[in-house]
Amino acid sequence: MTGGEISPSLFSRVDLAKYSTSLRTLENFIIHPTGGVSNRAGTQYLDTSPVSTANGSIIAPFVVSDDQAYVLEFRANAIEVYFNGASVTTVTTAYAQADLVALRYTQSADVMTLFHPEHLPSELSRLTPTTFSFA
Repeated sequence: MTGGEISPSLFSRVDLAKYSTSLRTLENFIIHPTGGVSNRAGTQYLDTSPVSTANGSIIAPFVVSDDQAYVLEFRANAIEVYFNGASVTTVTTAYAQADLVALRYTQSADVMTLFHPEHLPSELSRLTPTTFSFA
């Protein structure tokens, strides 16, 4: 796959060496310099996280209905809320970066209850389509 995507004028040019190392269309894959490909992680690029890759963040769904769902990014002391591909709000939390690994959650309607062994249970509530509260 080191030839990348080829133009329509080369679709039937099997006599060219580039033909055997190229693709007509490649979507949602990553081409490696050594020639292989692998699946691209995730489903859609929304934003670059301010958290370094070494520390990481936790991604969770917040589904309100069949046609209304949010993506939550948990990071140190904050939850970034995304809807329709854009950030709608950031909510301040009490969870440090080290707490995220043990964080568990469950959701009922517009309220997500968060559990952690070293913290009291907390609730993330959706008040309006762009307003969330953490208590």
